[in-house]
Amino acid sequence: MKKVFIAIGSNIGNRRENLVRAAVLLEDFIDIRGKSRVYETKPVGYADQRDFLNAALFGFTDLDPFELLNQCKRVEAQLGRKQKPFKDAPREADIDIIFYDNAEINDETLTIPHPRWQERDFVITPLLDLLDAGAFDSDTLADFKSILLKRCRKERIFCGF
Repeated sequence: MKKVFIAIGSNIGNRRENLVRAAVLLEDFIDIRGKSRVYETKPVGYADQRDFLNAALFGFTDLDPFELLNQCKRVEAQLGRKQKPFKDAPREADIDIIFYDNAEINDETLTIPHPRWQERDFVITPLLDLLDAGAFDSDTLADFKSILLKRCRKERIFCGF
C-alpha cells in the first residue's frame, strides 16, 4: 500500500457537500486515515468566480499512480465536473494527487509531486493540518515535511470536514 495525499476543491453548487461526497467516493479506493479542515479560498487564475472550499486528505491505496489518477477523474465526473471550457474555470470538484509516497513522476498525463503544490496556499494550508495530525511522520516524506514546516496558514477556516 502506498501513502497518498489528495487535495480536493469545489466552487459550484453546495461546495461543502461536494467535498464530503468526494471523500466518500474516494474511500472506494483510498483507505483514508486523515482529513484537514475545510478552508475558503480565493480562486487562482480566473478571478471572476465564486470562492473555493478546499481540503486535503491522506491515506493508503493499492492502485498505481495512473490508476489512482483515473479513479480521481471518475469521481470528479460523478460529482458533475465537465470538460473545462477554459483554464481555471469554476468546477463542482477538483481532485489532485499531491504526493504518492515518495514517487516522482513526470509524464504528460501525470506529474507527482503536483507541480505547483508549493505555490498554492489552498494546498499548503490543508496539508499543514495533516502535518499537525502526524501524516508526514515518515522518512520517505521528510523532504515535504521540512518544506511544510517553513510555511504558515494563510487561508481562513470555513468549517470542519
